[in-house]
Amino acid sequence: MKADDLTCLQKVVTDETLITTGSRGVYSLASYWLLRCLKSHRECTEHDRVPKLPKRVIDVGSSDSNDAIRVHETFPEQKDYYVALSYRWDKDPIKLLAENLQSYKIALPVQDLSQTIQDAIEVTRKLGIKYLWVDALCILQDSKAEWESEIQWMDQVYRQALLTIAANVEPRGGQPGMFRSRETRNNSGDAGLRGTGILETRGWTLQEQVLSRRMLIFTEDEVYWTCIGTDASISQPASTIATSRGPTREGQVRLLQRYLNGSWRDERFFLRNTYNIWLTLVTEYSRRDLTNGSDRLAALAGIQSAIRTMLGDECVAGIWRSQLGAHMLWTAYPFYRDIEPTFRRATEFQAPSWSWACISGPI
Repeated sequence: MKADDLTCLQKVVTDETLITTGSRGVYSLASYWLLRCLKSHRECTEHDRVPKLPKRVIDVGSSDSNDAIRVHETFPEQKDYYVALSYRWDKDPIKLLAENLQSYKIALPVQDLSQTIQDAIEVTRKLGIKYLWVDALCILQDSKAEWESEIQWMDQVYRQALLTIAANVEPRGGQPGMFRSRETRNNSGDAGLRGTGILETRGWTLQEQVLSRRMLIFTEDEVYWTCIGTDASISQPASTIATSRGPTREGQVRLLQRYLNGSWRDERFFLRNTYNIWLTLVTEYSRRDLTNGSDRLAALAGIQSAIRTMLGDECVAGIWRSQLGAHMLWTAYPFYRDIEPTFRRATEFQAPSWSWACISGPI
């Protein structure tokens, strides 16, 4: 897309069409960012191809159709574009179970779904994409065997998604979902890689943020776009070139994303950088919250799988075999968030005592 296209778009997308983060102007900007990335960001699209769909996806239909929104079980080697959702589960969510699988394949009870998932369905339809992947509705939640199997494919689910929608908001004042008013917004629109919000405190969402090539992030007063190549927001729609190197967390994540996408692997410090980035991510991850402590290693399985495929190394209880000596030199962080010590040994076995995953708390 040419620079003049954004100038024309800004004349159409007025303040009145951006009153909320779910306004029609937001969809226009999101479509512009996505199309520009697909057409002009070589680093984001160098290895792009129509992906194989996950085992199940939600068929959202089109914005002008009356077709039922339903769970679609894909057939072998079925390929198409899809969107993934990164979000925090509600306390009592509608879930895919063996007993409702057949009925959900006919029609989902959309009105009973969490407002966040309903909003994600709307965004997906507005962007003209047919399929949406949501873990609660695409993995049988009462099948341990399926859950353990699908967890091993998380790197592919998020890396191959055309786009990941991130609901980085908390319910407030009885207002559910991910759309918010922008009347009291921060006009800078500059909060780094992805804005700030509840997703920065959750363990499972770290790998979703790292593995996604493109993200459309809904926060309390902004909508952000981030891809390997650029950052943008409603307040700064023209975007800025993303920082790919440097000691910042954002710079390290972008560098890993480039490595995983096949770029810069011939540089001198490729291996050292990759392992150092892993340590940075593990340190951050240890400060995040997990509803189930038994997920301590599972919630990083996607990043582990992606790095294992790239390097040919083996991750043993959260520590890379080729780096066992150095990576065993971890220590529990005694205080975090100015409160009492937060680390403790897990009540159930999660990892050997020499692994950072053997404790619950920051390292």
